[in-house]
Amino acid sequence: MGQAPKCFLGVNGMKANVKVMANFRVKENYYLMELQRPEVAKNARAGQFIHARCKDSKDPLLRRPFSIYSLDSDKGRIKILYEIKGMGTELLSKYKEGDFLDIMAPLGNGFNLEGNISSAILVGGGIGGAPLMALAESLKGRGINRIYFLVGAQSKDKLIPTVDFESLGVNVITATDDGSEGHRGYITDLLPMKLKESSEGCTVFACGPRPMLKAVAQICARKNIPCQLSLEEIISCGVGACQGCVCKVKDNDTETYHRVCLEGPVFDSGEVVWDV
Repeated sequence: MGQAPKCFLGVNGMKANVKVMANFRVKENYYLMELQRPEVAKNARAGQFIHARCKDSKDPLLRRPFSIYSLDSDKGRIKILYEIKGMGTELLSKYKEGDFLDIMAPLGNGFNLEGNISSAILVGGGIGGAPLMALAESLKGRGINRIYFLVGAQSKDKLIPTVDFESLGVNVITATDDGSEGHRGYITDLLPMKLKESSEGCTVFACGPRPMLKAVAQICARKNIPCQLSLEEIISCGVGACQGCVCKVKDNDTETYHRVCLEGPVFDSGEVVWDV
């Protein structure tokens, strides 16, 4: 699949045919794909995403966005963790080692790691936990070792694999709606307790369904804890041209709209305006 590598600079990132180094099932409907392209890996950071054409044809017409799961700039590689949900991801699972995948990357704005961060709580819901692995790597690279990963899903089989987090030394805590693994209930039930245990300099980072993100933002606001959210929206063009992924935000005292693919996907939790 795909042709020999070629690339050019796009509006926000690079358009390139990247080499597939591995693509395999890691759990239930979750797959891990490793891609080789030094220019992409060198310029990418945690929280950004790739926009992939899942087949060399017009069906499916639109690209699919995938958060960057892991970064290795030394080897020039990135990984994406994806869940088979439809035609596009089903086609993606058919790629084999040595194939080439047409992507645009890195896109969007990633997590902001500047400032006084001494510990971090990462909160993920379903496949929304994927970009938090690259974030954990970045935090560890900055010498931040006290990291918790609170990850939730509807059931045990919907939880993303956590072995990579655990191998990195991250403290993993799980929750499922049906109680099939970890805490029975929402992962946000556990956040207040962890915030009580945290010292000054703790920052919360979250990615997942919008109701979960809203709950995280409200909890952090009440406790005056810095919080960054990676929003999950339907992304079409990936470069801000179609304006199909806008979200309402506060800009000083004015409410306006930002494009998740361009100004996001990561926002400060205080920026986002939540619809009732």
